[in-house]
Amino acid sequence: MRITRKINFSNQISNIKKAAFVGTFNPVHDGHVWIIQEALKDFDEIYIVVSQNPDKPQANLDYVAGDVYKDLKSRHCDFSRVCILVNKGLTAEYMKKLDTNTIIRGYRNKHDWKYEMQLKDAYLSLNPNLQFIYYKSPRALHKISSTDIKRK
Repeated sequence: MRITRKINFSNQISNIKKAAFVGTFNPVHDGHVWIIQEALKDFDEIYIVVSQNPDKPQANLDYVAGDVYKDLKSRHCDFSRVCILVNKGLTAEYMKKLDTNTIIRGYRNKHDWKYEMQLKDAYLSLNPNLQFIYYKSPRALHKISSTDIKRK
């Protein structure tokens, strides 16, 4: 039996059908795919928002988005329910342009969780309408990270 922890930081009950999965996705890995698969159980549509992380080396986001598409297509992603977007600005501001206030994030451990809470606070200071859904990855995916993949 698999147990997945989903944490919703919304103070209201709503009929959310769309959400945005925001990240650098450079490169896409099994952890990202797992989060997308889990999120598609909860939402009708997922926006994959390819964004820049100022703490990571700068990348050509349009090129990365093309790689994300190819990687997800090779993993048989359901593109009838997934849309890839490019965000070249602040995520909290970009979310105002979408027809959802829900951001999907994943975490592997306490270190990730602490980072996610800091990020959530920063986003909310710029856009208090945001909601967050967190997916805790299964143990088998805990050692996977885009940063580590790029180092190899």
